[in-house]
Amino acid sequence: MNFSDKKSKIRDRLLKFLKKRPTMESLQEQGILQESVFGSHLDRLCERERTTVPIFVKRCIQAIENKGLSIDGIYRVSGNLAQVQKLRCAVDQGIMSLLDQEGKFL
Repeated sequence: MNFSDKKSKIRDRLLKFLKKRPTMESLQEQGILQESVFGSHLDRLCERERTTVPIFVKRCIQAIENKGLSIDGIYRVSGNLAQVQKLRCAVDQGIMSLLDQEGKFL
């Protein structure tokens, strides 16, 4: 078996494997994979959560009202990029408890 035959065989196996994989939509329907919060439309989040306002929005407002009203420039100063990414990843995984940590993000 020469190199091009091996290459073709590997390509065929890979294509066969990839065709067997379930689609992202089917994984979301089964509840295996959740649509992320960031990048989603608000109406889709509300529909998914069966609320009129997404839970993440409510939690952000609550955190700002509880801790952020006494902070100068809360809407003018950019946040620490590493902390913003950490919060974003946690929220996309459904971990909203980071918003409650005292002094962590506000």
